[in-house]
Amino acid sequence: MTQTRAVETPTVQVSEPQPRDPVAAHFVQLLLDFLSGRRDLTVLKAFCGEPLCAQLTYWRRTQPAGVPRLVGLRGVRTSPRMLEASFSLAWPGRQETFTLRLEQKGARWSCVHLASLRPLPARVPPFRTSQRVGTT
Repeated sequence: MTQTRAVETPTVQVSEPQPRDPVAAHFVQLLLDFLSGRRDLTVLKAFCGEPLCAQLTYWRRTQPAGVPRLVGLRGVRTSPRMLEASFSLAWPGRQETFTLRLEQKGARWSCVHLASLRPLPARVPPFRTSQRVGTT
């Protein structure tokens, strides 16, 4: 007869996904206003560091034509001072999904991660042996 022992698994307390976490919704609205040209980057500087502001400026210059609109937002509080969310923006003929992480430091929230989840290319070009280093 084999004895089985119950193994205690650690539990992590996270909140249920909220369709519109107010902190995430506020940040995404500011981002949307910036990308659409309704606001200047200064409104996001309170949330973002200099590298992220540079990335946002690049995204604004390279985004598709038209005004983006928010089509989805989900947020989860992983701790009382940390929020992770994903959101989708749509332009005419294109949709893009982003992830973000906001952390509360004192009374202020700051964005410590913001990334686009762009799809991989449908077809990767073939590797040619003539492209190897050292061959002609």
